[in-house]
Amino acid sequence: MLAIALNINSFSQEPKTQNELRTYLQNNILNLQPFEGIYSVLVHSWNSIEGRWINVTHQWGIYYSNNDRKYHEYRFEDSGKLTEMRAYRYDPQTHILSHSNGSFPCRVGNPENFILEEDRTNSIGFYYKREYTKIYPTSEMYAEAATPKEWSGTGFALKDGYLITNYHVIDGAGSISIQGVNGNFNLKLNATVVASDRANDIALLKIYDSRFTGFGNIPYQFRTTLADVGESVYALGYPLANVMGDEIKFTDGKISSKTGYQGAVNVYQISVPIQPGNSGGPLFDQKGNVVGITTASLNRDVFGSENVNYAVKTAYIMNLIDSSVGRNILPTSTTMRNMNLTQQIKAAQNFVFYISCKK
Repeated sequence: MLAIALNINSFSQEPKTQNELRTYLQNNILNLQPFEGIYSVLVHSWNSIEGRWINVTHQWGIYYSNNDRKYHEYRFEDSGKLTEMRAYRYDPQTHILSHSNGSFPCRVGNPENFILEEDRTNSIGFYYKREYTKIYPTSEMYAEAATPKEWSGTGFALKDGYLITNYHVIDGAGSISIQGVNGNFNLKLNATVVASDRANDIALLKIYDSRFTGFGNIPYQFRTTLADVGESVYALGYPLANVMGDEIKFTDGKISSKTGYQGAVNVYQISVPIQPGNSGGPLFDQKGNVVGITTASLNRDVFGSENVNYAVKTAYIMNLIDSSVGRNILPTSTTMRNMNLTQQIKAAQNFVFYISCKK
């Protein structure tokens, strides 16, 4: 089912009640402007009549209007209504927040906690400083909203309804569905986690579904010897399926190293391009043996790297299987050994599955 999220970008007019403001903030949490929210505000002011400083804490709301491109600040009334106090303009280049007329400019660093100082006098006194601390939406709300509710990955068949994928593919999933069994993407089969190895990013799943009739004859086997640097390998999987579709994708390359990030011995470094969604898919050698499971890429933005990817070695997959259900679920066929590359892909594709997960 297609989930449609309602996004209220702005009211036809500014919010009039606290409930309206809270509803707007909650429904648009991932699209809010930096200073939008509800704040606890500590106001320091000098009362010239009484000759003393007055410190008072208020709750105020800030809403960004797309109509005039200003931040509007509201006082919370006991009745639940909002009374507009002032409007601000913000320059993201200079980080200056100032009154809409340009007066009292203040440089603001963190929209979650900031201070505005004003140098003006009125009938009450000399206003000096206001300290703002955002209290709504909370940091927990931002984190929850940013967490995907649905995501996908790849897995591949073992015997007796078992399949293997990455741990991070199923981590946090409330439900797991398998598509593509026997090439059928219209059928979603329910699966559950049987065993997992978080440290090596491996999870063993099993299909528990009355509609499941078996995988058939799995045409590959697991390689028990290490692949050599320079060996040609290829991956099958479902990268970015929401954009690229549910047809299986092939990418190839070579074993770049027998170790991974900072010399990790549980993975190969590979030049096979992989994308989000490839995670958990099989890595084959030229003879159609499984030599690993594609798992991660080095972050290009952080490390300035180019096409540095990793695959967990089969030895670590077999260790998990040995310690949980036993090695008798490992496929042992050599059917793909004498096939050319195109034939291997055709033989393997019905045993490589699209995994969808929901919270």
